[in-house]
Amino acid sequence: MDRNTPWEEGWQAIHVPVQQGKILHSGSSNFAGWRIVQAQEAAARRHSNGLVSEQSTYPAAYRTAPEDYAW
Repeated sequence: MDRNTPWEEGWQAIHVPVQQGKILHSGSSNFAGWRIVQAQEAAARRHSNGLVSEQSTYPAAYRTAPEDYAW
């Protein structure tokens, strides 16, 4: 997803493969919380499920505070 593209346009683009059965669920990767809220609000206006998952860069293997994680 181009972060400069409005969510309404993004959801419209995703609608076609969902209708074709090619996509069951959609998710995001490394989005800020406020961007996820925007996505969910736009999806709700379309009566869509919206995002069902978020893939974070914070690995599950490291359970310390993010500032302790050496990238």
